[in-house]
Amino acid sequence: MLRLVAERAQRLLIDLEACCLHTAAQRVVALLLREASPSVTAPDSAQLELLASKILVASSLNLSSETFSRELHALARCGLIRVERRRIQIPSLARLRQLGGLPVADIACPDRAPLFAAASATG
Repeated sequence: MLRLVAERAQRLLIDLEACCLHTAAQRVVALLLREASPSVTAPDSAQLELLASKILVASSLNLSSETFSRELHALARCGLIRVERRRIQIPSLARLRQLGGLPVADIACPDRAPLFAAASATG
């Protein structure tokens, strides 16, 4: 039981650090990298699909829905992602990782329900 409490406390500290020390762009990139499912035919590309509304996803990152949308659009303008309704495609995971500038594990929240579903890797 003590182990469970310690694990939850550690996850809370990671969440708090992410919200206070990482920019909105870093939090969005980390979430995309963590939840993306790499393509079988093109390992450097990936895609994911929102399971929850953008408002809930933004809230999980401690962002307003407007800021979350703004960050997604900025990534899309740079050619780092393509957004089609609830589906987000990542043409190059390596380029997106470079932008994030932080280890994805720093923002991992394993006890939360998934906000994205890995899209089928058909191409």
